[in-house]
Amino acid sequence: MSVNSLRAAACALLLVSGAASAEVRTFYVTGTVIESQDGSAALGSKVYATFSYDDAAANTSTLNWTGHYDLDAESPSSYFTGSYGTHIIDGDHFHVDVYNNVDGSDAIQFGAFPAVRDDEVMLDGVFSIRLQTEVGHQDAINTQSLPAYLNLADWSPRLSFGELRRDGGQTGGIVRFSIDSIESACQKQNGQAAKKNCWSH
Repeated sequence: MSVNSLRAAACALLLVSGAASAEVRTFYVTGTVIESQDGSAALGSKVYATFSYDDAAANTSTLNWTGHYDLDAESPSSYFTGSYGTHIIDGDHFHVDVYNNVDGSDAIQFGAFPAVRDDEVMLDGVFSIRLQTEVGHQDAINTQSLPAYLNLADWSPRLSFGELRRDGGQTGGIVRFSIDSIESACQKQNGQAAKKNCWSH
């Protein structure tokens, strides 16, 4: 093979690896209301959420094993929204915190603030979803990077939940819900049979 051919092959490899290094990840979540502090949702009713981000976003955390990502809600590839009953939930500032083997467990929290329900802006409010493992189980994730996929079976049902809060006070809760399913856009499009192929992206 000539030098020029080798250079062309190397350039092609760099282009491919560069293209694969950043990808928009979209997830669809379903949940069930387990608490409704303001009476706006019936217990057992469904909650739906969708979030999306570019996995090349920069980690701004300075702590080992921890990732913090401030995602620009103005970007079409970054959003976090949801609904329950007739209510639409949103938030201007989307962020993700990743805890890889911190205090004996793994955790990921997706949050948007200030929370907006329908046309009501709650300046101290937050819409969030938290996934966490039991202490002693640190195999749900192995990096502090933004996840490329999420397998709900890896996380503790007891410690994983979503909520909409007006503020951080004792009476600030609005709705709390269990997490029933999390599905990537790849899985949603191709079905469970394509799960391994989706995760390998």
